Amino acid sequence: MLVPYLKRMKNFTRVEWLEWGEQAFSSARQLDRPLLLSLTATWCSDCLKMDRETYTEPQIAAHINDVTVPVRVDVDRRPRIRERYTIAGFPATVFLAPDGSVIAEAGYLTPDEMRHMIESIRHRLRDEVDLVGEVPPSLDHDSLVPEPLTDAIEAHMTGQLEAQWDQQHNGWGDAAKFPLPRAIDFAFKRDQSKACAALKQIGDALWDDTTGGFYRHAHEQDWSAPHSAKLVSVNAALIRSYAHAYAYTGDPQYRKKAKATIEFLSTYLFRENRLDNSIVISQSEQDDRRDINSYAGPNAVAVDALLLFSGYTDDESTRALAVQLLQTLSSTFLTNGSQLTLSHQYNTPSPQNLLEDCAYFLQALVRGYQVLGPRQSSLNSHLLSLACSFADHALDRLQADSGAVLDGPLRKVGLLERPLYPIDLAAELADALFELAHLSDKPRFRTAAREALAAHAGAFDRFGVQLAHYAAVSSRLQRPSLTVDIGSGPNSRLHRAALRIADHEVIVDPCPCGVDSSSAIVRVDSKTQKISSPEEMMTAVQSLSLGSQY
Repeated sequence: MLVPYLKRMKNFTRVEWLEWGEQAFSSARQLDRPLLLSLTATWCSDCLKMDRETYTEPQIAAHINDVTVPVRVDVDRRPRIRERYTIAGFPATVFLAPDGSVIAEAGYLTPDEMRHMIESIRHRLRDEVDLVGEVPPSLDHDSLVPEPLTDAIEAHMTGQLEAQWDQQHNGWGDAAKFPLPRAIDFAFKRDQSKACAALKQIGDALWDDTTGGFYRHAHEQDWSAPHSAKLVSVNAALIRSYAHAYAYTGDPQYRKKAKATIEFLSTYLFRENRLDNSIVISQSEQDDRRDINSYAGPNAVAVDALLLFSGYTDDESTRALAVQLLQTLSSTFLTNGSQLTLSHQYNTPSPQNLLEDCAYFLQALVRGYQVLGPRQSSLNSHLLSLACSFADHALDRLQADSGAVLDGPLRKVGLLERPLYPIDLAAELADALFELAHLSDKPRFRTAAREALAAHAGAFDRFGVQLAHYAAVSSRLQRPSLTVDIGSGPNSRLHRAALRIADHEVIVDPCPCGVDSSSAIVRVDSKTQKISSPEEMMTAVQSLSLGSQY
């Protein structure tokens, strides 16, 4: 049986950990001590190893308790802290001044390395009157470089697909290999051979043939030594990429892999109408661990992926699973008071209205409307109306006057009082806003999407493939879009055909105004064709796409 990791950790560590919050920082100010911030994750094997080998050593624990104010943070529960203080991987061991600035930082530390680090902090305390640290560059306000969106952004990223491609081992990068689903999605419309080669390599190297599911990443450049953790977020995003591959190529192996990943999620992580965050099944049973927390963002990514797959394949069991998850998100994570409020964690006091949760939840709502129609009997709200209301509330809270999007509401604790504008998450939100603008006929959402991306456009030439989705959404905002308005309604033959179009950026409106009930309208910019059969739809898509920049 998998025992929750945090419960078992109490038997490992002798450090007197405090929760992140004003109490810990107040203690640091009163005692004139630094804080030792330990950033950890349930799925992190090195975190478990450091707990067992370093933090259980009595003398080290005593020194930490005497010299610092120790604070432990689960990076999945507190993603905004993760993004401000993590340098490269986990565990992250960060010493902070009482104002939250960084004095020193490291990753995994052996007992000897921790002794050396503590001694160094002791010397610094003796030699300096005030504890003064540095603020990470990501929190530098001058890093925002607003410029208009141009075709050069897409061209640059297309070049990065080639420049960062590993010719010998496939995939992108020359160190540890990560799946990078958004880079794969970008490649499908620019270099499909690389997208397919990356998916084949991921399937060969990261797929667990025993229990199913994809591992988080591989430690080596040649895709060897896979990490033992399987996260909902990674697996859901790969379902989406494999589903795209099936739509573009028709190869049933891609459909089979996507379906097997769905079965892994439903078998090992689905519980009480939601998905737990991660699971590690190792050779040593005592190292098996499961993060039983459920988070809004990963569950929303799963909804988007499952609905996409069900649209491509008419898989009713997958669609039913997606509806269950969407119902939980809408009824439990979302609070519908005077303002819509989205909680990060299921049924637990947690941060609210985080950008990553809002972006992915809005994507789930927009996808839900396109695949399911405006209202499902198990959902209490019209999906398009809910998406519009939620988008307005999210933008009011998170979009700054500059157009850049905050990662969450500012809090006067540590560096959470300093704004952070994540480019990758801005792209995810902008993608949902762009489609919502088409479906709702509300131009303000398109304007918000453009402003969110334009805030970073002056720095595009520094972006690598990790930010491929920024380039993809930027391109969508500058060229004609393929849209299909379905007069015959949700789940009709025309609706199902539109969902199977081999273009993962097509926008499908199952309930438009002004289209008669026996037809559909295929549109690329101002060019339109009225059709009445799936065969006519495919012909119209091909003919309207010829000669356009779409």
